[in-house]
Amino acid sequence: MCGRFNLSYTTSDLSAQLPHVLWDFEQIPSFNIAPSHQITVISEMAGEFRGSMMQWGIPITTSENRSVLMSNTRTEGILERDIWNKGTGRICFIPASGFYEWDKVSKERIPYNVQLQESGLFLMLGIFRETSSFLSCSVLTCPAGARLKKIHHRSPVILTTDIDLKIEKSHMGEMDFLKKALDYQSKINLRLTKVSPKINSVKNNTPDCLLEDNTQQMKLL
Repeated sequence: MCGRFNLSYTTSDLSAQLPHVLWDFEQIPSFNIAPSHQITVISEMAGEFRGSMMQWGIPITTSENRSVLMSNTRTEGILERDIWNKGTGRICFIPASGFYEWDKVSKERIPYNVQLQESGLFLMLGIFRETSSFLSCSVLTCPAGARLKKIHHRSPVILTTDIDLKIEKSHMGEMDFLKKALDYQSKINLRLTKVSPKINSVKNNTPDCLLEDNTQQMKLL
């Protein structure tokens, strides 16, 4: 995780659930978001939380001198390197209504839409960087909980939308906020729904990508 996700909300929908965030663009629902796409991201700038567009994937150069997009970042690496004390990244929040994972059965890959049990909208914790030309971000991941790890061992770090970002984040540093968010993961309840194989192609970006597919059943807790 996370290789694809969906955000089936408009800007007015997001404003209703995240009233403390300022929006200066129009969010259009998207059902098959992939790395390199421009995505909706909430970040703190000049003391205010704003919704803006960022590239999903932070450009990095590997040890083999290859240029790649870092769409996911392991929280374990951040905690070990203490990157915020080195000024190399800042926390952001990526609204989502679900993310996709694939269960491998023989040679078949079965797609599942992973959502919150209690709510349609949630926030994935991320890290973003700003260059002179554009903003880019990466989803922070942690070990998956019991329900998800049956098909994948990693999960995005998830927060519910009832969190008050200003209160929670203003009186602590980036690292302390990350540690608190990780502690919160034990309270996250996920729902997995098998969806259309249309989601396997990034060319498909329509609401029917989310339709439940009951042709096979999977035993989950």
